[in-house]
Amino acid sequence: YVREVLGQRTGDAWSDVCHPTQPAYFDLAARSGHDRLLFVGAIEPRKAVLDLVAAVASVLEAEPSVRLRVVGPDRDARYADEVRALAATSPHSDRITFDGPLSADEVIDAYSDSDVVVLASVEETSPLVLQQAMAGGRTVVATSAGGISHMIRDGETGRLVPPGARDALADALLDVVRRPDAADEMIERARHVARDRFHPDPVAAATLDVYRRVHR
Repeated sequence: YVREVLGQRTGDAWSDVCHPTQPAYFDLAARSGHDRLLFVGAIEPRKAVLDLVAAVASVLEAEPSVRLRVVGPDRDARYADEVRALAATSPHSDRITFDGPLSADEVIDAYSDSDVVVLASVEETSPLVLQQAMAGGRTVVATSAGGISHMIRDGETGRLVPPGARDALADALLDVVRRPDAADEMIERARHVARDRFHPDPVAAATLDVYRRVHR
């Protein structure tokens, strides 16, 4: 994604090296459910948490067993108030919880207790939370904003919808909840991608390769 955006502005050579994902995510135990949703990130407009909450409220009308856990700080206080106010209007508001910022170990525990990691962003680069989800065997449902479409292939390693498309996001979440076998297949393919691209071992090898080529 960075190469695509900046490549035309420079004639320099490029080498693609991903940010490594902490090994603990690769060790997360598999889960059998598909109705525990997790958002990890700041509550701010570019993350479109309003869109996420609206979509989940719609999902809850059809599948009241679904739960959404929101983990992260209030980056924009007024926007965060709007998000919480919207959640409170749902008849199933008790199924949407806001945990605030957590420690690194607590975030891993949150992934461990989740089935689906969801991101409704309208602006992104290559979010680490999706790498963590892929490594940990959690289904990814996200928008195609920024570099996300370079990380996830819709229907193969997760589900992608256009940014701002609340109904499409709700439909994608319902699809994951109602078709667990298809979700499990996406999880397996995503874990293979994560091992090849995001595990510290291949990232370290790719980094060393760059230095070797530079110093030839």
